Amino acid sequence: MRTFERFQRDTFIALSDKGFNKLLACLNHKKQEIRKLSFRIFVDLLYNNDVLQNIFCEKFDFNPVGNVICLNWIPKPLKENIKFDANLLKNIKQSTNIQSKRQFWMWPDNVIYNDDNLPDPQKYLIGVYYGNKNVNITYKKFE
Repeated sequence: MRTFERFQRDTFIALSDKGFNKLLACLNHKKQEIRKLSFRIFVDLLYNNDVLQNIFCEKFDFNPVGNVICLNWIPKPLKENIKFDANLLKNIKQSTNIQSKRQFWMWPDNVIYNDDNLPDPQKYLIGVYYGNKNVNITYKKFE
C-alpha cells in the first residue's frame, strides 16, 4: 500500500460516521471557506481510492451518477436560474462521463477552477470521480 493510500485509509477510519456527517453538513455552511475546506477533505480522502469510495457510498447511501459520486444537491442559485427538464438531467449525467485532469467533478463546468482552487458547493454541483475513471493520475508523495 502506498503512503498516500495509507494516509487516506487512516484518516477515513479516524473520521468515523460522525466526522463524515459533520463534513457533509459543512458543505452547506454559511462560510464559503468552510464549505470549500469540507470539499477539499472529501477530494483528498476519496480521490482514486476504490475501496474507500465503496465504503463511503455504502455507509452513507450514495449512488454514483455515471463516473461520479455527487456530494451535494443542486444548489439554490442554480435551481433558480435553470429550467428542470429531461434534457437538463441528461446533460448532467453526460457530464459525469467526461474525463478530466482535475481530481473533482463539477457542473456546470467552469475552467477557472482546478485542484488548488475548488468551486463553492453552494454554487455548483460537486463530486469526486468514482473508481479509476480518471486516467491522468499523479500522486503527491507524503514521505
